[in-house]
Amino acid sequence: MKYILYKDFSYFIHNRKFILFLIWLVPLLTVFLYLPSNTTTLYVLQVGLGSILEIQFENILLLLMYLFNVFSFIYFIIELFSNDFDEYLENIFLRIDATTYLRKKTLSFLILYFGVKIIQYAFLLTFEFVLTSSGSLDWNILLLFVSDFIYILFLQTIVLLVYFVYLLSKKKMSLLVVLALLLGVLIPKNVWNLRHDLIVLSLIVLLIYSVIYLLFRKNVKCLMENV
Repeated sequence: MKYILYKDFSYFIHNRKFILFLIWLVPLLTVFLYLPSNTTTLYVLQVGLGSILEIQFENILLLLMYLFNVFSFIYFIIELFSNDFDEYLENIFLRIDATTYLRKKTLSFLILYFGVKIIQYAFLLTFEFVLTSSGSLDWNILLLFVSDFIYILFLQTIVLLVYFVYLLSKKKMSLLVVLALLLGVLIPKNVWNLRHDLIVLSLIVLLIYSVIYLLFRKNVKCLMENV
């Protein structure tokens, strides 16, 4: 576990630090350029992360921040797995079996993802307090964090499932089209509105991950051949 976590952490710090920099900087710039001084801390976070996007997409800034927040973290998980498959595929399963690898890799990803999210929120909160000198903390901020975290985790598990199916199907592009339609049309976009459905969303994440786990365990040889 420590080896995988250290490797993932080192990879992003040394090879993808620009992506991390953008994940933390872009929301700050959005808040600085857009928000008036007389606003709430919760609204600062919602705008900076695009978490109150409505289906009409009337606010282009919210749309852009929603897309940035979602796709930067989708890139995060795909990059971690694809880096292993591209660079270490021959050595991965010499150390551990496939299911143990998937469990430890998932835990490593969750730790890194949680850390990056915490820092993202900490930067936004600190910046808002300095900018307005009127920031305040309440339970809604924690609720937004949990909603945001689980919502993006939900999307990440969907993308990871499609990614594995894509590899197993010898990289048929039609699956990527299906994924794009799924993310673009069917999935709700207003993260804040999902705060009342977090238990259901969490159960769906566990269900999707169970499918990934079974898929990976039974098809790891085929997966290795098609990478």
